[in-house]
Amino acid sequence: MRASKRITRESRLLFRQCRTATGGLDEARLSQIVQTIARIKPRGRLALLKQLHRYTRLELLSRTATIESATPLTDEQRSNLMAVLTSRHGAELIFREIINPHVLGGLRLRVGHTVYDGTVVGRIEQLTESLRF
Repeated sequence: MRASKRITRESRLLFRQCRTATGGLDEARLSQIVQTIARIKPRGRLALLKQLHRYTRLELLSRTATIESATPLTDEQRSNLMAVLTSRHGAELIFREIINPHVLGGLRLRVGHTVYDGTVVGRIEQLTESLRF
């Protein structure tokens, strides 16, 4: 079920109030807003909370950098990669490292919805797609 325009507008305004000066998410403020909604019980509160949850999930997704490689990165590689990603996407990134032997070699980086695929498997898939008729 789609949220009404009123619910969307109100949830967007409430979520903006949860921003810090640097653009990050103030979790304490968000928790306070959710508790206030639960206590007051306004009309459409479930849809409002659902929209707030959606905005929060998307915000956390955009602040998470997933590094996928076939072997563990060295400390130097990890620090260089973190420095580049931090300079591009901001200082409030949360880094996750995944070891996946199926990528064979190279790295796959995912920051929010953006994917940088430099893996051997990714290049083979690109080549396969380009050779199809």
